[in-house]
Amino acid sequence: MNLPFFKIMKLFVNGNKKSGVMAVAKMMKKNAAWLEAHPQYKAVSWDFNFDEKKHQDGFYYHFTQCPINAFARREGCLDVLPVICDLDHMTAKLMQMKLFREQTLASGGKMCDYWMVGDKIQNPK
Repeated sequence: MNLPFFKIMKLFVNGNKKSGVMAVAKMMKKNAAWLEAHPQYKAVSWDFNFDEKKHQDGFYYHFTQCPINAFARREGCLDVLPVICDLDHMTAKLMQMKLFREQTLASGGKMCDYWMVGDKIQNPK
């Protein structure tokens, strides 16, 4: 997390500002649009699902398919999944955000959910 890319992310994405939340949303929607334009990769990628009405604060999305989860299960490397999922929280922190999640595919859930809000927001809704 000390790579220059992550340090730059911290400078340009501030989840406590609307522009920071919008930057995250734009990045995720760009990834989803790329996947739509390249359907040959859908079976081996994430399936992005956005719900802008689920929460008042921050940005929410989820997916029900994760290539990292599929690979780890196929290869019997389940012990790496919690570490990889924890990286999501670390990345959110770099963007001055908190990641709230109820479940992950790695822990046996039906989806990986991401509700990201600015780390200074008290009682997010």
